[in-house]
Amino acid sequence: MKVLLMLCGTAPSKPSEQERQLAAMGEALRASLITETLDATIINYSSFTSLTGLWARLYRCLPYGPLWIAVEGFRRRREADVLVTWSDMAAVSLTFIQWLRRDATPHVAMLAWVSKPHIKWPLKLFGQRCLSRLVMWTTVQARYATEHLGFPAARVSYIPHFVDEMFWRPQPEVAVVPDLICAAGNEMRDYPTLLEAVTGLNVRCHIATDRVKLKAGQKSKAYSLETLANQLPANVTLGKLALHDLRRLYAQSALVIVPIQPSNSDNGVTVILEAMAMAKTVICSRTEGQVDVIEDGVTGFYVNPQDPLALRAIISRLLAEPDTRQRVGAQAQAYATSYHRLDQFADGVKQAVAQAYRDHAKAP
Repeated sequence: MKVLLMLCGTAPSKPSEQERQLAAMGEALRASLITETLDATIINYSSFTSLTGLWARLYRCLPYGPLWIAVEGFRRRREADVLVTWSDMAAVSLTFIQWLRRDATPHVAMLAWVSKPHIKWPLKLFGQRCLSRLVMWTTVQARYATEHLGFPAARVSYIPHFVDEMFWRPQPEVAVVPDLICAAGNEMRDYPTLLEAVTGLNVRCHIATDRVKLKAGQKSKAYSLETLANQLPANVTLGKLALHDLRRLYAQSALVIVPIQPSNSDNGVTVILEAMAMAKTVICSRTEGQVDVIEDGVTGFYVNPQDPLALRAIISRLLAEPDTRQRVGAQAQAYATSYHRLDQFADGVKQAVAQAYRDHAKAP
């Protein structure tokens, strides 16, 4: 079974020998494991650097982004038995092209947030006819696909989100700083609530990102570190970190906070699982979509969204309860490494792709 995997990014399809050695030691992410498990050929933005001639000129006429990935995947579809897209917009674009061209090549779409209008409506209009199978890692969105988009449950594979547990592992050699908490990430983050919660609190907080969205009138606007330098509370620092530095920040922090805006998707799941795999206690906003990973009081803690007083209270309480943090962190690590390992996710995707291939072979 030949697989063509399309994703938005620039990482090389094959790691160097040094990168493989580091990954084997848990000192680099195993970025190629899913590709190698699928034995797939990758199409990403790096695929266009060597293109010349007519196709190179054509791509310069198209908007840079997922559309490039989709067009290139369709152009090369005969190289594969199954097409796999790992990008909501690339999946929608390729599905539309297949619908226009009446192409029946099996297409497995790995999707994160199908209820967004610009994803929902295309999938509702022509997705069922062109998509062989959906791979999803949030039960809320998987249920949305069956209940609102009309996909049969038999064609939707729920595979729990992954964490590279070999890299994101406890760092016993790094001392925990009792008054340090941290947050990380950009998508749908509710940092205004976190900033209000920690203002004046006897705690240090680092937010590992290069920009924070704050209210500007009726709208939110992203502000850089330079712009916010004089507006942040005195106990808050801001700045994006490299992977090893982020791992060290998690290890040093007494708590990892994941404040997210209300939505029906699993925003923040990557940071949550990274911290859990490192045996850290996580506090997360209780939203409609973020329900699959944390069991409140057992593997982490929920707090009502957009409620700075409630967030402040639980931060204060858990900072004063190191035994609770240790217990919950240990349970979080056991859960993450039992159900969310990278190899489990890769094997699940491989099974979904193989099923799509078998279903296509059986079709009249």
